[in-house]
Amino acid sequence: MGNLYQNYKNYVHAAIAMLLCLLIGYGGGRYAQPAKVITKTETVEKEKIVTNDNVVTVVKEIDRPDGTKEKTTETVDKSTITNDTDTTTKTTKDVERKTLDWKVGALAKPDFSDHLKPTYGIQIERRVIGSIYVGGAMTTNREFFASVGILF
Repeated sequence: MGNLYQNYKNYVHAAIAMLLCLLIGYGGGRYAQPAKVITKTETVEKEKIVTNDNVVTVVKEIDRPDGTKEKTTETVDKSTITNDTDTTTKTTKDVERKTLDWKVGALAKPDFSDHLKPTYGIQIERRVIGSIYVGGAMTTNREFFASVGILF
């Protein structure tokens, strides 16, 4: 009968440890997850057109010795048009965290009078006003507690 009780006790301890790991993992994930992420991307595009008008007209007149005149007009366009675009992108990311309303905790207390037999418990607290929490706790020895705390 004692061996059966010892096996049962080991299963209870393992179940409590697994439940504790599950609660810690879930609580850590909920704490790390932001409530809202706002990403703003602002793009400013400036377009600059530079025009350089440079038209050259060359007129050549040639007087020949036989009395004929030859006139040649040549137009050279050296104008340049430069199209310049300057783009600036600014990205801001705002992360809003949600205020946590509930706190859940696990309790363990060694009992020195009974060969360090542990006493387990659970504690639950609720945020009521601002950062003030009210809650209660219960242990396996059927002890009940009330608590008031502030988060800072």
